Amino acid sequence: MRILYVLGRFPNVSNTFIISEVAGLIRKGHDVNVISLEKPEGIDVAAHPEVAVHDLVSRTTYIDRAALIRTVGRSIAAMLKNPYDELWSDGDLHKRALTERIGKAVRKGEYDVIHTHFAKDFAKVALAAAVDAGVPFTFTTHAFDLYDEEKKMPDEDLRTMVERCAKAITISEYNRDHIISVCGQSAAERVEIVHCGIEPDKFPAIYRGGGNSVLTVSRLVEKKGIDVLVRAAGRLDTDLRFDIVGGGPLHGPLTKQVKESELTDRITFHGSVDDETLLNLYDEALMFVLPCVTASNADRDGIPVVLMEAMASGLPVISTDVSGIPELIVDGETGLTVHEGDDNALADAMTRLAGDGGLRDRLGSAGRAKVAAEFNIDDSVDRLIGIWEDAAR
Repeated sequence: MRILYVLGRFPNVSNTFIISEVAGLIRKGHDVNVISLEKPEGIDVAAHPEVAVHDLVSRTTYIDRAALIRTVGRSIAAMLKNPYDELWSDGDLHKRALTERIGKAVRKGEYDVIHTHFAKDFAKVALAAAVDAGVPFTFTTHAFDLYDEEKKMPDEDLRTMVERCAKAITISEYNRDHIISVCGQSAAERVEIVHCGIEPDKFPAIYRGGGNSVLTVSRLVEKKGIDVLVRAAGRLDTDLRFDIVGGGPLHGPLTKQVKESELTDRITFHGSVDDETLLNLYDEALMFVLPCVTASNADRDGIPVVLMEAMASGLPVISTDVSGIPELIVDGETGLTVHEGDDNALADAMTRLAGDGGLRDRLGSAGRAKVAAEFNIDDSVDRLIGIWEDAAR
């Protein structure tokens, strides 16, 4: 198939699941091109080798801002004739102009399908261009684009998108239920689930159970619940160490919390690390913990890819009952989950896992099998292709 992605910024190493998806399609012989509204300032190829392996930058057309401004002028004359008034209710000339620019690329390319990730304004642009070109359009929703009160797509716009697309795709049953609650039961047949996935073979089973640390890999933002982890660490009567990898805007407040809790000798913030350092931290870890919460602005995780990676490595994991996480971590079977924000329950779960080697081995093995069976990127790509082939008929 000939597939066009319309994305906000590509390749974006903070959205590695999109890079993996595009690479997976190329590996299976499909012709994939990308239109990106922005070009990353610095593309760290080392952080995701498939950017270079599949030459993803050369497959990407970046919107020329100067040309876009010229197109805005031409769009003024076409405003009254614009067929997408229900999409552009705000009369935004920039979006109209962007639709025209993308439409030209679509008409030149003769694509079988247009796809995008995240229910954002550029998804509305892609839909408008697809309708104009007579090409099926699909989009994938994740989390912030559905829940974040400041960033999510307005419900009216989401209903229009679901009604006019060939298929709306989302990454969890939790999200699907939410979309149907917003759009009505009639939307049920239009919403499909395709999990984000990883390549399990890239994550050898390195867990050996000899370490003494709790590993967390996360951006330091509210929805990751790192403050809950610090509170839980303060409740433990053990010598467990905590290694937290990743940076973010809450580094200062969290460092202060650790200091005030007198935990600086047990909790280490590593910031960003290279692959070798991360592998060493995995090798020293007894478990992986990510206590996600619903943020104050209603943002939340979907199904974090770092949990899939930890489980694929054989590490036993602990997380929470937020969003779609229980679809990956079945409590007591493929990991442990606690109620979000409950530091007492989190401390109890870590104590339980630290003291039971048999449980760690069982959960680690079952978690690895779960990822291989249900969160494999090759299977997710096959599912996408099936959806697109049906839409193109």
